[in-house]
Amino acid sequence: ISEALTQIPSFRIASSPVTANTFADLRRVGAQRTLVLIDGRRHVPSQSNGTVDLNVVPAAMVERTEVVTGGASASWGSDAVSGVVNIVLRKDLEGFIGNVQGGISKYDDNESLMGSFAFGHQLGEKTHLLIGAEYANSEGVGSTHPPEFSRPWGASGSVGNTSTTNGLPGTIYASDVRRSTLSPGGLIISVPLTATNPNLVALRGLQFLPNGQTGPFGFGQVYGNRMIGGTDNFGEYTNVGGAVKYPLERYTMLAHVDHDLTENQRVFFEGTFAHSITDGTGNPARNEGTTPFGATPTCSQDATAPAGGRFRTTSATSLGAITVGIDNPFLPASVRTLMQGGGINCFSMGRSWREPGLGEFEAHDGVPKMLRGAVGGSGKLAGSWSWDAYFQSGRTEYNTIRKFNRNEAKFRNSMDAVDEGLLRNGVRNNTIVCRINADASTTNNDAACVPVNMFGFGSISPAAMAYFTGTSKLEQWTWQSVGAATLRGEPFSIWAGPVSVATGVEYRQERIKAVADPIAEANGWHTGNVKSIQGSY
Repeated sequence: ISEALTQIPSFRIASSPVTANTFADLRRVGAQRTLVLIDGRRHVPSQSNGTVDLNVVPAAMVERTEVVTGGASASWGSDAVSGVVNIVLRKDLEGFIGNVQGGISKYDDNESLMGSFAFGHQLGEKTHLLIGAEYANSEGVGSTHPPEFSRPWGASGSVGNTSTTNGLPGTIYASDVRRSTLSPGGLIISVPLTATNPNLVALRGLQFLPNGQTGPFGFGQVYGNRMIGGTDNFGEYTNVGGAVKYPLERYTMLAHVDHDLTENQRVFFEGTFAHSITDGTGNPARNEGTTPFGATPTCSQDATAPAGGRFRTTSATSLGAITVGIDNPFLPASVRTLMQGGGINCFSMGRSWREPGLGEFEAHDGVPKMLRGAVGGSGKLAGSWSWDAYFQSGRTEYNTIRKFNRNEAKFRNSMDAVDEGLLRNGVRNNTIVCRINADASTTNNDAACVPVNMFGFGSISPAAMAYFTGTSKLEQWTWQSVGAATLRGEPFSIWAGPVSVATGVEYRQERIKAVADPIAEANGWHTGNVKSIQGSY
């Protein structure tokens, strides 16, 4: 259906790589302003904004689509401001019709299979049955970021040029754009270019490597938090990452029965079931700054702690740089020595979090179940009068789940690691714990807290990862009930011909209920902090 509508210049098909839903968007006003009907009747929404996924109708069952635009669509209300799309079914189909297709991209991914079928048959003299089904499956397209590099154009992008003297445009497009303020194991980004102290110069652009090693970061041509080229961060472009297209599975079934009560009176029954779920990888967590050569940050201190355990490791925001204190026991000794020589007690660090189980979180989104039923009829009355009426009711379940999402409060607890003996009695015992469990306060303790070693790719222990990651979830239900009746006729004639009269009545109720997890309600996850909602009209 969506492919057919795109042949009309005024149509834009709105789709999401996350949910695999497809929506009609007439004149780009927004899909929520284009009303979708099936044989002139409303359909229960697929999303909370009232939009209907075009995939709920098997394509093989569609005879045609009708489009009403402009002022003619105003009678349907604000959800039809830009227009109405009416999907007309093949209610007179006799026999079987269907198609099966499959494919794979030239990059050997996005393998897909789709089949759509419809069957119609006359049952006796008065009843006609129409049933249809559609199934689609796609393996999706992975992230353009490391380690997948699913597309060669993934590193193409732009940088902002703020200089007014280098003769270059304000926006520069290039084929190899990378992030400049983070690295997979951590990058020091708070030593300005004006610093001359040799210890600080050695810290500038220093990145943390596996197994406690460090090394210089390979900068390209730097423009703020982006750079063109370089020897590090290939494919680490500034888009959010995650799968280009999520793997999906969807299927839908629709049945329609017409029955003639008399020669002039007909009733119908219609039912729909649909399922559409995507399972993919979302954008990985990251912490970064605005420039790789920023100023030394303001250090955070625990005034009650003894020397050697006073300077904390903190992060003010979920995406901002991490302020690493000199007293972090996981910090390589070589870096601590340089900090002492440079006279600083903390630095800013940018890091991407790509370790397995922590990097690209698993996303599970879509409609596990959509149910809709409709019953109605139409017929002729005395003279020129005719009538039609229907009642339909439907319910849509929608879920959005993020596995391995980062709990920001627990992450901040975990990153602020200390030597337990030093903090409690002033003598190191080389037992590294979370500060909240060793400081003077007992009200902030969390016995489950596991300190995290953030320095170097692969340094994060499974126990620490399990502590500060979890699953965010939203469960949402949408209900719709609609009843409508119309009466048309030509009660009398005048010199110009018969006078037509039409009247009608419609009742509609929409309800929604969404329940989010408590952490999302408090904006506690790194991403996916959706909120609960409940209402009706």
